[in-house]
Amino acid sequence: MTVETDTSYEGLGACLSQAHNSTIRVIEYASRTLKYPEKRYHSNELEVTALHWAITEKFRLYIMSKSLSKINPQIIQ
Repeated sequence: MTVETDTSYEGLGACLSQAHNSTIRVIEYASRTLKYPEKRYHSNELEVTALHWAITEKFRLYIMSKSLSKINPQIIQ
């Protein structure tokens, strides 16, 4: 399973996918708007926030029952 995240100064996005027979299949997409305090975060803090939100809230049940092979945050430098 793979968790990919992306952020902007408006919201968080995440995708949970799985490789199956040399194809990548999306299991679930998730997104949400930023909370007021999060709008002041640096872009790196937003990436960590997105990853934490995706793993502990949105995809938690999937991840608890399987093993993750890759976590891929899109860090802006």
